[in-house]
Parts: sequence; C-alpha cells; structure tokens
Amino acid sequence: MRNKKIRNILVAIGAVVLFVVAIWQILASTTTAAPLTETDAKKLTQEMYSGEIVDIHLINNVYQITLALDSKIYEIKIDRKTGEVFGISDKNPEQKVKEMPEAEIKNVILQHYPGKINKLERTVEREQVFYNAMIQTKERQIALKISAANGAIVHKEAKVLKQPKETVKRISETQAIKIALKTVSGKVDEVDIERSDGLVYYLIEIDRANDQEATVQINAITGEVMSVSWGD
Repeated sequence: MRNKKIRNILVAIGAVVLFVVAIWQILASTTTAAPLTETDAKKLTQEMYSGEIVDIHLINNVYQITLALDSKIYEIKIDRKTGEVFGISDKNPEQKVKEMPEAEIKNVILQHYPGKINKLERTVEREQVFYNAMIQTKERQIALKISAANGAIVHKEAKVLKQPKETVKRISETQAIKIALKTVSGKVDEVDIERSDGLVYYLIEIDRANDQEATVQINAITGEVMSVSWGD
C-alpha cells in the first residue's frame, strides 16, 4: 500500500515536469523570433533607406549590404539573429579637388582685368572653393567670384566709378592786366570779366597818353590775347 502511494506521487511529479517542459517549449517557440532571411534583410534595408541594393553577404551572422543611393555607395550591417541595424557607413573615397594657389588666382584676375586688387578672400560653398576678389581700375570697380579648381570666373559685377570733375583754373585779374599792358601800353581804366558761349574772358580798357583808348580781350583760362579794339 505504501509503495503504491509513493509510485503515484512519482507519477504525479513526472507529469508536472512534463507539463512544465511542454509549456516552456511553447513559450520559447512563440517568443524567439526566427533569424532574418536574406529577403527579409533586403526588404528592411529598402524600407529604411530606399536606394538600390548592389550586393549582400552573410558574414558571422551579420548581413553586409552594399547600397547605391544618390550616386554614392553605402554599407549597411544587419544582425541576422536580432534584426538589429548597425547603421550605415559611407564607402565613397574622399576626392580632394586640386586647388590653384592664390598667386595663380591673382595672375588670372590681372590678365582679364588689369588694375589694383583691393580684396582677395577664399571661401567654401557646398564643398567647393572659390575666391572673391575686388578689383579697381581707373573707370570701374569690379567684383569677381573665381573657382579655385580651374580659375574660371563664375560671377562678375562691375560698377562705373564717378570721375572727379576737372577744375579749370583761370588766370587772375592781375595776370590779365600784365598781359594786356604788354600788348598795349598805358593806364588801366577798367577791368571786366565776361562769359559768352561757354567762353570766359577779360575785357581790359587802357587809356593811352595820346587820348586813345584800347580794349584788350584776354582768354581767362589760357591768357591768350583774343582781340584789341581801339576807340577815341
């Protein structure tokens, strides 16, 4: 009787163990995700990044995917077991564009626009190097934008400079009188300055000893004697 009771207890314990193992297997099968297939990895990549998949390899349970996107090549790594994406890395080698030295840029500028370089400044725009220059000639002020890669002028603005008005210097009244007395001797009676058709001149009246009167017309700019008229 006692042995039968022990046997029943052992059977019950065994049944419980089998039940627990079965439940664990069920739970394990439902909670453990199946490893990613190559198709799953491709689909996940295109959902995340779009682009064109060029190549795919499985190395040490990691999918290594080569992706072409926006004319560049990238590599994406995805864990086969967990589906974790390790990120995307740029596989494009850096291409350093040859840049002309500043001295050559100056030569290019002066060949096209001889003058004085007031400013020359190096700038970088969208990974391209340019020089902004300001040149002054006698008539113009010119702003240039020049590619440092080949010296090409990509933009130009010119501004015409205002030329200073030349001040015309006229001879003084004293100088005009001296010129008049060299032409006609006598005593200066009156001096006037006149304008006619844009011409400025002195009219100098001279009394002579013989009661004659002369009027000498003198160019107020050049000092040239333009005419001599006589009166009683």
